[in-house]
Amino acid sequence: MPSLHLIFLALSGGAGATLRYGAEELMCARWPHARRVAISVVNVTGCAAAGLLAAHGTKWFGSHVPLVSVGFLGGYTTFSGAAALPYLDFRHGHPRRATAGVIVTAALAIIAFALTS
Repeated sequence: MPSLHLIFLALSGGAGATLRYGAEELMCARWPHARRVAISVVNVTGCAAAGLLAAHGTKWFGSHVPLVSVGFLGGYTTFSGAAALPYLDFRHGHPRRATAGVIVTAALAIIAFALTS
């Protein structure tokens, strides 16, 4: 991979992570106990964007679709948050909330991808 691609990958990943952080913090500033919802919203919108890339990415980005999807969307979506919060819920005695969070987020993400691709 050419070094210019690696620089673009790093910059787009940083941009995606910055957008994710801003979106989560904006939602949590308005609704202080909405961290789980904020993470789910970010992941679902990231899947919707991945669907758009799957459908139209070549027209928009040519051969650079993998750099956009891995870089920007990889930085934007957050598997660690989506996995850590249900794990903590489960450990703290809230298995139903943990299970519901995983199932609802996954279902909405799949639907978002399907609707946009």
